Amino acid sequence: MVQTAEDAPNSRFGKGSTDHYALGVESEEDLKYYWERAKVLGFKREVFIDRGYFRSAYFIEPGGNRIELATTNPGFTLDESLFDLGTTFALPPRFEASRQELLDHYAKKGVFFDEVKPYTGTGHLENGGKIRAIHDENGNTRND
Repeated sequence: MVQTAEDAPNSRFGKGSTDHYALGVESEEDLKYYWERAKVLGFKREVFIDRGYFRSAYFIEPGGNRIELATTNPGFTLDESLFDLGTTFALPPRFEASRQELLDHYAKKGVFFDEVKPYTGTGHLENGGKIRAIHDENGNTRND
């Protein structure tokens, strides 16, 4: 974190703008350091929160931009293996008591998590489980 220049223009929310920038930090100790550093630099400290899979701190820097710093641990493999990520309806511990309510909510919208299939590569998962690559043979992103 660095001091924002006194004459820096304020950011404005609107078409094409960004809600916040998210950056990773190694540990909760680092997160706490930046939480205190933000106060010294005049950033507005919004919230320091435990999201189950990681901990986050949100700041608004003097130019008006929101920044999220988040730990990289314990990570999304807290309750699913790396190979099973996205194949279940995993919830952070604080939402576990609301599991059925959430499943019912999504079911009313036609989303059923018992139909989730594993995703095993870089691309789009199509009907039948086939993956269509999103990169061509040169590594360029395809938009089709």
